Amino acid sequence: MGRIALTSSGFRDAWTVAYNPEYVIGVWVGNVDGAPGADLTGKRLAAPLVWQICRELYPNNDAPWPARPEGLARRAVCAVSGCPAGPNCPRAVEDWYIRGVTTFRPCGVHAEPPDADGVAREHWPAEVAAFLKSHVEVAERPVRSAAARALAIASPKPGGVYRKMPDSPAWQQRLPLAATGGEGDLVHWFVDDVPVGQARAGESLYWEPAVGRHAIVCCDAAGRSARCEIVVD
Repeated sequence: MGRIALTSSGFRDAWTVAYNPEYVIGVWVGNVDGAPGADLTGKRLAAPLVWQICRELYPNNDAPWPARPEGLARRAVCAVSGCPAGPNCPRAVEDWYIRGVTTFRPCGVHAEPPDADGVAREHWPAEVAAFLKSHVEVAERPVRSAAARALAIASPKPGGVYRKMPDSPAWQQRLPLAATGGEGDLVHWFVDDVPVGQARAGESLYWEPAVGRHAIVCCDAAGRSARCEIVVD
């Protein structure tokens, strides 16, 4: 169909709105007296109705998709900050920007030249550094070689307690598994002694947790490892 938004307020109504270049569909489900109900959520009641309407409108799955707006173009940006890449950025990727609107201020995260080993340094604005410190326990951090740093689990927080929400889809409740340091490019992850995947150091692997207590272990090619335990209610 196109874009979909859904919400529920106080379990008194269930909304879902979907749209594309041809149609806008809005569905509301609720009690006429405003009484709440445990099942009155957009995901459970309104979204399936919208989906059924969409399938009736486009039985061949040929719904049009919104066209790319005029004025969009692509440019090279820093893979870390998303700002236009500067001479000190370690890696650049392509991304969209709006002509005449998007700033062309170069990346400030890598304002300093690399260190003597040629490794880039990162310096984040104070508000971003505070966010990183509270969520990943990493703030002003130079990107050093993996061999020089011990492997440590940055997410999930060791000893953390997480709660599954019954009205949220499973993909929205995945936990990021992320490690800092280590030896080599890849970090291997295990949950309760079962391998769940691998990711590069500093990147996240998303895992869908089950209710209970879990032991999470990661290791690198050199045999370094880190371990933590979490609880999922």
